[in-house]
Amino acid sequence: MTIFFQYSRWKEEWAIPQRLLQKRLLLSAKLCQEHNAEFSGAELNCRYEWLVKWRGLDYKFATWELENALFLSSLDGQGLIKDYESRCEKAKLVSHVPEVDGKHEVDSLKFVIL
Repeated sequence: MTIFFQYSRWKEEWAIPQRLLQKRLLLSAKLCQEHNAEFSGAELNCRYEWLVKWRGLDYKFATWELENALFLSSLDGQGLIKDYESRCEKAKLVSHVPEVDGKHEVDSLKFVIL
């Protein structure tokens, strides 16, 4: 019986973040304050994490990364955060459905590629 293994050689581009897909809360502000009060001097510096799509890899290989990851504090990382926030603001504006006589007027909506 012959077994074949498929492998890929590591590509450096796989370590480069391409896009931030989602941001989620790890610890609420209240819990963070409680922790800081209980453990004085040991402040938490990470309350969120980001779902990162990596360059050259499919979306199924996206990973959750803590907000204090080094790449997020770089200029490129800050640019990714601004792009994400801009897309979120744009989505909020576009997703507002006006009401006419108590009904949503869907016919007038325009779809925007984010």
